[in-house]
Amino acid sequence: MAVFHARPGQVGYGYPIGILCAEWHIPFIPGDLNNAYTFDFPVRYLTVPGASGAGILHGTDFEPLFIEAAQQLEREGVRAITSNCGFMACYQRSVAAKVDVPVFMSSLLQVPMLTSMLGASRKLGVLVANGSGTTDRLLTGTGIPSR
Repeated sequence: MAVFHARPGQVGYGYPIGILCAEWHIPFIPGDLNNAYTFDFPVRYLTVPGASGAGILHGTDFEPLFIEAAQQLEREGVRAITSNCGFMACYQRSVAAKVDVPVFMSSLLQVPMLTSMLGASRKLGVLVANGSGTTDRLLTGTGIPSR
């Protein structure tokens, strides 16, 4: 039998996944992570105030903001945390170190697994929103070796 606990200030319960969201001002169609119709279960979206989408794509350091927001989601009872932009991989290690639930900030976390499946003679291609923003800091956050 499940045990439920009231949390001060919380207005909703039952969110297994928390999604940290940069401030974007674009439409999100079904199938996109930021459209609730994408999921057949409830998700808790949390905008990270001050973390602009453009800033994320250009490498602005929002680490303290993402840690604080992830801790808020954990306090609200989510069972895992993700984000709405692959470029948030640069926060993977710091956020995961500050909460006690699984964290997967970026789909880029799959790259080491996929390259190991391909073997040494094949390459994996990845399309990104901003090639110049694909920095060593971003890659290191995912376990991808520096260039």
